Amino acid sequence: MKRGVMVDSFDQMRQNLYSFRDGYYLAKNDPSFWEKLLKREPNNEKAMYHVGLKLKQEAIKYLKRYRSTEATVYFAIYNRKLKEALAMFNQSLDCGYILARKEVLLIEAAIKQQEKDWNKSIQEKPLNNSMLKGFLICAIIVLMLLAGMTIVNLSYKNNIITENTYFKNTAYLIPYDVVYGKPPAQDSDISQNNYEVSMITLPVNSDNEDIVNSLLNEIKSSYTDNPKGPKKVVALDGNQEAAGMAIWPGEPSHIKVYVYPPLLNKPQSSNLIQENYPLWETATVIRSALYQFTKANGFMPKELSSLTASYPNNYLSSLPKEPITVSNKVSSGFDGSGGWLYEPIDIGYPGMTDKDLQETVKRALQPNISPKQDIPFSPVEIFIDKSAHLLTLLSQSQIISRYPVALGKNNKTPEGSFFVEKKIMNPNKNIPGSAYGTRAMELSDERDAIHGTNDPGSMGQDATMGCIRMQNKDIEELYSLVPLYSPVTISTDKKKENGDNDNPEELRNIPSHALLSLSDLYKKSDNPLEEDNGSVFNWNQ
Repeated sequence: MKRGVMVDSFDQMRQNLYSFRDGYYLAKNDPSFWEKLLKREPNNEKAMYHVGLKLKQEAIKYLKRYRSTEATVYFAIYNRKLKEALAMFNQSLDCGYILARKEVLLIEAAIKQQEKDWNKSIQEKPLNNSMLKGFLICAIIVLMLLAGMTIVNLSYKNNIITENTYFKNTAYLIPYDVVYGKPPAQDSDISQNNYEVSMITLPVNSDNEDIVNSLLNEIKSSYTDNPKGPKKVVALDGNQEAAGMAIWPGEPSHIKVYVYPPLLNKPQSSNLIQENYPLWETATVIRSALYQFTKANGFMPKELSSLTASYPNNYLSSLPKEPITVSNKVSSGFDGSGGWLYEPIDIGYPGMTDKDLQETVKRALQPNISPKQDIPFSPVEIFIDKSAHLLTLLSQSQIISRYPVALGKNNKTPEGSFFVEKKIMNPNKNIPGSAYGTRAMELSDERDAIHGTNDPGSMGQDATMGCIRMQNKDIEELYSLVPLYSPVTISTDKKKENGDNDNPEELRNIPSHALLSLSDLYKKSDNPLEEDNGSVFNWNQ
């Protein structure tokens, strides 16, 4: 067997296993998976829910047997199973699993209807066999509806799943609709600007059911804190990609839950990048600056200090520190002492291809550590997903970081391909109440910029005149990672946002040194040489 096939098979097998902290594994395709999971994790609300579904199916099975045999033992078992299912769903709901609320309501309604029909029949006249059979037929229909409710009501109609389901708060029941797909851009509910916005990160390996439940839980929590006003929740997966969204415009509207389709054919993450992530990221940032300098000027600088010149030639605020030795010193020959090894190469750019230029930059600039590391390189770029209000920094398919943003009202943020034309610290510093925050990166259209804000509560909303607004702490981090002339794509098309790392937020939190976190390898403090106090910037705020 080929090694690649073995690796793929192992990955598939691992994906089918549920891991416990004590080293015990459980196969997800085991017919008794949920029962075994509940036995080992008695408070697992999702396991409670699925065990409840099984008990409900068993109840229906015994009701059918009673109908065909009229043996009362089957009717007794049916009642017991149904009550066990109801108890399991109630436990799941009490633990916060909102989807269980639907089953609780349906079973309670079915039981009440059966009791009502039974009492009515007794009051009218004693039950004969035909009446009893008629009642049982009605009961079976009710229970079949219970079993088939998901199938019937989850039928696809223009990608909309119309579930007549509810979740319970102390004072309300709010129906919700589930849509498998992204919200249409023209949806008036989505474009509403006065939402209370929150973001959640989903647990690893969350399925569609988990996404819906997590979004509803957050809406419920937000409603409990403030029942008035519309709510919007964006769910991020392990890659910090938008996996879904829930919006509630307010009474009397339903909650709309959007579950985004998974990205197909997503490339697998490089083990080299995963294992050496801090080194890969810092090397990618400094190489990206060298790449953009060389592309703009047609030659490599004699010294890397040219990358940290004053405004407007400030590709980077400082050279990032190599994380093994926590040094950014530059050597002209390899000695393994740490920092960076830079050996400029005479090139024929723009005569060479872009791919060749990237490879040349990779050879010219390497970590000066022993043993030598072959670190892959693709320049960083920014992708802004307008529909999700998210900005992603990535290198080819590897996501580095992701941030919530505010965008233009009435679709004023332009779509298309741009690049970072200027990088300015403290734009309009001398103007009181400047709306641009602590950092700005002017785009090549010169009308718009990615900048900070004096209104951090606007994130996730359409609130600007066209610019991309970020929280100051986020733009300060992004500013330190993105060189001058880096490409920026603004779109509602998610396909370019494909990322292959399992958890970029977790990777960026890996300590690269006993006393440092990864973000400490970059300079984020103010530098007067990167300010332009002689200009008044007037971007589309």
